[in-house]
Amino acid sequence: MPSRPELARRQAKVRRLAAAAEENDIGEIPKVKEPDRRRACEADPVLWLRTYHPEHFFREFSASQKDFVDLSWNATLRRAYQNVNAYRSFGKTTMLSGIMERALLMGVNRFGIYVSAVDSMSADAAAFFAANLQQDVLNEDGIWEPLSPLAQDYPEVCYPIAKRAGVAQKPLEYHGRRCQIEMKPDRLRFPTIPGSPSNANLLLFTSIWSGNIRGKRHQIPTEGTFRPDIVMIDDVQSDGSSKSDVQVTAIMNTIKKSIEGLAGYDRTTGRKDALTILSALTQNQPDDVAVRLADRPEYATKVYRFLTRTPADFAPWRAYRDFWSETWNRYQRKEVVLPKLREYYNEHRTEIEYGVEVDNPENFEEGQVNAIHYALDFWCKSEVAFWCELQNDAKRAAEESGGFLTPVQVQRKTRKSFSRIDEEKPLRRYQVPLNTELLTAFVDCGEHYLNYQVTAFGKNYEFAHVVDFGVFPEQNYPVTTKKSFRVDIQDLYTRGDKFDKLGAAVEDCLWQIFEQCYLDADGKPYNVHQFTDYVQHAVMPGMSRSAFRRLAVCGVDCSDGEMEGAIWKAVDAFHRRENGKYFGRAIPCYGDEAQSRLMRYYDLKIGEWRRDRGAGISCDWIENPKRS
Repeated sequence: MPSRPELARRQAKVRRLAAAAEENDIGEIPKVKEPDRRRACEADPVLWLRTYHPEHFFREFSASQKDFVDLSWNATLRRAYQNVNAYRSFGKTTMLSGIMERALLMGVNRFGIYVSAVDSMSADAAAFFAANLQQDVLNEDGIWEPLSPLAQDYPEVCYPIAKRAGVAQKPLEYHGRRCQIEMKPDRLRFPTIPGSPSNANLLLFTSIWSGNIRGKRHQIPTEGTFRPDIVMIDDVQSDGSSKSDVQVTAIMNTIKKSIEGLAGYDRTTGRKDALTILSALTQNQPDDVAVRLADRPEYATKVYRFLTRTPADFAPWRAYRDFWSETWNRYQRKEVVLPKLREYYNEHRTEIEYGVEVDNPENFEEGQVNAIHYALDFWCKSEVAFWCELQNDAKRAAEESGGFLTPVQVQRKTRKSFSRIDEEKPLRRYQVPLNTELLTAFVDCGEHYLNYQVTAFGKNYEFAHVVDFGVFPEQNYPVTTKKSFRVDIQDLYTRGDKFDKLGAAVEDCLWQIFEQCYLDADGKPYNVHQFTDYVQHAVMPGMSRSAFRRLAVCGVDCSDGEMEGAIWKAVDAFHRRENGKYFGRAIPCYGDEAQSRLMRYYDLKIGEWRRDRGAGISCDWIENPKRS
């Protein structure tokens, strides 16, 4: 028989447990404050978003946004795939998140997965859902007084969460059953409230690269085991991954093999359960994830463009862009530039807006006249971004920009294995690959700007690698069409006529190419102009390492008869510069030889840098190694 002190301790423990149980029991769930409002919102997804999330949807929905919501909700009800390509600021992520939340609250879906590009974005999405459901707290007397419409109309979810009082491990119970609420960066588990449509429903948050998507299961007490029945794919590609064919292919494989196979099997029929997949993407590049997913008919892709009609003639837009660039370059201060741009836009509004239609007139920023003005400013900053991010037309972007290649992209396309053990090593711009035999360069001449390229070749031309390429004068971004340049030779140079200005630019461009600091295979500066023997030093037993001899020669295209004289004068001036520092290193080229660019170097004799234009082998010793 226990002693009196032991009996007292046991009785005290029982009282503490009873008090804790009473404190942790959430009691009865409050009634829905406005049942009619809840029924009306559950019948209309747009009304549901506007009513329960006024902090996010404070403006009227546009026609395309309403269509987007209806399209996505119908796919949810039908357990179908629905892919959407929508422009930036469309609100697709917030609307799809609201639709998924609605589906779980109403019990249309029981187990969802939210897939984003990286883990940090998944955590942000989890915080968005958590903030929606726990924004109301208990007052000083412990009484729940919900202020938000969502908490008022869905007390079976928001009331137990409020009773947690922010304590994640608090063992709340409802009628003797643990509520098992989880609100973490990687998951949201709704309260276990038997009879509730959202009873113990689960939403997981993950990234496309997590490798932890397959084989998901969720146990709901008294109801059984559930496999995912809805997946949201939210902008799973970044600007970087969209440019990599390897990463794009990896993302598509994850979607095909992992995400599309998440659903389980019906125990009665043995058939695969239907799965809802809602994807919201913006096109970044030709053949990126958004484009490839749109090519799959089962995803029924819908495209929403910022401008439903673009200008038939971009001449007024180009005129505005010239003014836009000049104004920013001259004043550089937002408070000065924006009023001038607005004034110019209003003066030329008729021709700028002719034939243009916008999807949502509400989308524009402070300082802009309207949504078309917003699109115009976006186009001025980057045509590529305009066609991709606003118009979801990566094909048009490629046509307008010639593929919008950048030096990094060209280097990636031409990069080969340069080490002796066939390991591909990333090279920086200006860095010359190991075992390079020589460097050559080429300048393509135009009246308004020049294109140049520096290429490295291995022995016997076993490899070719673009070391650098660009535009002279330097532009804000790579110039890829004859109409997209920003800095004009004719404006930059002031002396003489247009041919004199072109000649001065050619001379300066040649000087820039030869004076540029290039890097050796180790990334260290190297003098590419010295006639030196190959630098030999051991890398592996029995192997040697060689450094390139020098930047051999630069060809200059003078096949345009009108420009020929100016280019010859420029080459002559370049050769005389600084007492002939680079004498004989620039060679004018004609015809097919100019188009094929420089392929081989041949030492020139003094005065032998001009050949008869009529000769069929003009500069052929440089252009065509097979004929030399």
